[in-house]
Amino acid sequence: MVGRNTAHYDDPELTVRHWHGRNPTRIVLDPNLVLSNKLKLFDNVVPTWCFNCLRSEDETNLRYIKSPKNGFLEFIWHELYQSVKNYWDEARVFSTTKKFGKGIKAPFISSDHQEERSISGDLLKIYFNLNASH
Repeated sequence: MVGRNTAHYDDPELTVRHWHGRNPTRIVLDPNLVLSNKLKLFDNVVPTWCFNCLRSEDETNLRYIKSPKNGFLEFIWHELYQSVKNYWDEARVFSTTKKFGKGIKAPFISSDHQEERSISGDLLKIYFNLNASH
């Protein structure tokens, strides 16, 4: 996933390189659709979802998903969660005693964690999806 500024200034590919494996679906956050279609993200080589506030449209390997201006991030989180809930291999969840205030509730992971580590006073739990759809 990449936001508009990073996409504009860094022009990332967001593909698997120097490693074996499938390319991930690229997620681009561009609320006002100001990014150039010349960016590597829009090369149609890898499936790409572009969340925006202006239009919904499907092209070859490029899906524009219109999101509401109010609740933009919450909408994206819901869409991504519904789309990938059985397509993940591993989740790393940090827990801390620090309070961050308001935020989006984390998704419920229905399996037990397989590994646990303490890192700088925080707890890292590692989950593996035994029911992953590939």
